[in-house]
Amino acid sequence: MKRWAILGAAVVLAAGSADADEVLDVAERYANGGGYHWTPGNSGSPVTLTHRGQVVLPKGEGSFCCGYTLAVVFEVAQQRGLLDNKTFEQLKRFQRDWYGDGPNSRETLVVKAVERLGIGCRVEHADAQPGDFVQLWRTSGSGHSVVLLDWVREGGEIVGLRYRSSQKSTDGIGDRTEYFADAEGKGGSVVRQRTYVCRLDAPPANDRDHTMEEANRLVDAGQYAEAEEALRALIPDPTAPVASEAAIALERIRRTRREFSLTEEELLAEVRRQVPDADESDLARWRDAGDLQLRVIDGKTRYFRRAASNLFRFNSDAARRREKQDQRQGFDQTGLIARLVAMSGNADGPAIYPVKHHVTYTLTVKPNNPHAAKGATVRAWLPYPQEYQQQRNVKLIRSAPAEHQIAPPRQGHRTIYLEQEVVDPAKPLSFVAEYEFVTHAWAPRLNPAMVLEYDKIGELYTTYTAERAPHIVLDDPTRRLAAEIVGDEPNPLIRARKIFRWVSANIPWCAEMEYSIIDSLGQKGLSAGRGDCGVQGTVFITLCRAAGVPARWQSGWQTKPGEENMHDWSEFYVEPWGWLPADASHGVRKHADPRVQDFLCGGLDPYRMIVNLDYAQELHPPKTSYRSEPNDFQRGEVEIDGHNLYFDEWNWDFDVHTEPLEPSPAQE
Repeated sequence: MKRWAILGAAVVLAAGSADADEVLDVAERYANGGGYHWTPGNSGSPVTLTHRGQVVLPKGEGSFCCGYTLAVVFEVAQQRGLLDNKTFEQLKRFQRDWYGDGPNSRETLVVKAVERLGIGCRVEHADAQPGDFVQLWRTSGSGHSVVLLDWVREGGEIVGLRYRSSQKSTDGIGDRTEYFADAEGKGGSVVRQRTYVCRLDAPPANDRDHTMEEANRLVDAGQYAEAEEALRALIPDPTAPVASEAAIALERIRRTRREFSLTEEELLAEVRRQVPDADESDLARWRDAGDLQLRVIDGKTRYFRRAASNLFRFNSDAARRREKQDQRQGFDQTGLIARLVAMSGNADGPAIYPVKHHVTYTLTVKPNNPHAAKGATVRAWLPYPQEYQQQRNVKLIRSAPAEHQIAPPRQGHRTIYLEQEVVDPAKPLSFVAEYEFVTHAWAPRLNPAMVLEYDKIGELYTTYTAERAPHIVLDDPTRRLAAEIVGDEPNPLIRARKIFRWVSANIPWCAEMEYSIIDSLGQKGLSAGRGDCGVQGTVFITLCRAAGVPARWQSGWQTKPGEENMHDWSEFYVEPWGWLPADASHGVRKHADPRVQDFLCGGLDPYRMIVNLDYAQELHPPKTSYRSEPNDFQRGEVEIDGHNLYFDEWNWDFDVHTEPLEPSPAQE
């Protein structure tokens, strides 16, 4: 089992004057003793730490130093409102940094943790005072994370420190004194040069927060240029990787401008390719009907870059006038599902009809990138298949470069990580991963009469029925809608089917803007009444949770021959079957057999590559800058010396070959 972290460097979080009492009050509220348990798998925290209903760190057995100090700083930061605008994923990263498990945090630990989260900063020893947090390195190589009670001074010189923490000598929480190794005659072992000091911020109410609020207001009002000017004033180094709140907000504006870039003349030209007699009055009528996606940016109307294709999905008049399109015969998914239903009746288990996949994934950075100086390090994360339930026998055949890191199974986003140096900036730079795997169809025989009760106080139920803002919001209107859909139905399997049918009927698919500029996938789908597969899936997850059915994200690629593409779907949980897939985007199938109609609510075809078991998770290894896609992971991610490369700076190629390993009934 994994140890939660190393015991790290001496770090002091100076609270400062009146704020020091707040830290000391929290630190002293934990009773002495309680047992010191520095053991594998133990969190070390004396309490469970939660944020917006999600468990950041469970309560451990007894405590150890990092867990105790994290519990104190977490509570103080919550009291000061420093965590109000932080996400659950940010706080998980904060915990890992605090424990020394985060990127570049193994030396300075909490200094890196508070600075990366934006709730504190480093200070000098002379500025440290009681109520700070300290984590120290010793000459032996061991370390200790503590709350500073006072410096020990002799002749005006600091020779040691008195602190409160959890340690073996006090069998858990208690007070102790240690001395610096360079203090004569004290026999100390604390390394003064590796004692790092930082300060937790005071409660937010400053000009920076006001400026961020004003910038957000300006964006909402369509005044992008003014918002950009306000945000640039908050970014001390505009050449640094995009990682701060202000820099990310500025980057989101840039991406929004890219998504909404078409003038009316450009849009009309696109529409006329399929409706040659369309004119400005048609655009005005379609716009007034709400069927042309647009934003008013700095006083000018700009249309979504895929507004023309969506128009024919939204507007019956435009669809009627559209020149006849070639109707190509696509993959018969419903026919396959009908055969899977027939096969499942005699199957020994839910995994049937295995399909072998062979994938070559190539990511190529375009030449002459402004960050690609000779000797620069290019880091790339490519999609890699999970070992999960119906997806098995994952095997890497080759990678280029050959040296690689594969994320552990069940990681939220499963990646293969590659890096190389730029030799010639004028040439493209490619990364390749070739692998194979087998995906089965998942076709459990579901019977509502077999459904078991949930353990409603267990971690699984409480986690996957909780709100997870901003994308899964369980506000009163959402809960009322879920209640209207499921009615008084007590059976969670039937409740999930009702929600599946509602989403299939009421949230039609459309081409979607990049997720990085959508504030809430779930709320966007519910308010607009349309969205792509990720939006549809998040609406399904949100409504399931609101109805008391645990649900979560899953995504990757669909690999139906001739229709290979990125795709998102979901899972919901019902005992005794456990996690069941649901594809609300492909939805209810048109077929006489109800089992075929609802197959994709509990079952799944085998033409999938499962990459992601969650959304908005940290990559492996972590990325420095704001991701091109911060929620999903399908195309990959790239950065050069810490600078993100957006999708228009590189190309991807997903080459997949599929081979059924068993004949379906129609092929026998």
